[in-house]
Amino acid sequence: MSTYYAYQSLYTFYNNLGEGGTVASRLPTPDLKWETNLNLNVGLEFAILKNRIKGNVEYFQRQSKDLLFDMPLAPSVGFSGYQANIGELKNTGFEFSLFTTPVKTDDFEWNVDVNLSTLKNEITKLPKGSIVSGTKLLQVGGSIYDFFIPEWMGVDPSNGNPL
Repeated sequence: MSTYYAYQSLYTFYNNLGEGGTVASRLPTPDLKWETNLNLNVGLEFAILKNRIKGNVEYFQRQSKDLLFDMPLAPSVGFSGYQANIGELKNTGFEFSLFTTPVKTDDFEWNVDVNLSTLKNEITKLPKGSIVSGTKLLQVGGSIYDFFIPEWMGVDPSNGNPL
């Protein structure tokens, strides 16, 4: 339910040894709003040799603004975090498709299709320099798929501690 009312402060009713009460289950985020996406798609389709060779080439760009992100809080606050609109993201890429019919007779037809796609994902804005979220490192100029994992040289054989 918290997904639908992410901007509201929500409370939970509980029973504590016969005494009723309420406890805050979600912090209010009154400035929270929907993410915004701006899309651009440009493509070209072609066919030659009586449609025995067909294909298309497409360029796409998607800019996302006001991205939703769970901002962490100190455990002493009583909440693990809150949702906020932070950052911007840009996805760009190309898609190529080729459809061919190398063999075509009255009784038999052989089709060969090939598809190739590229994708570049770039974070263009964050509220601060970088954010570490689990195993992900989010930073301007980087990708949302960049990992942040400690490098290990092995295990110390004398005590078993990581190096």
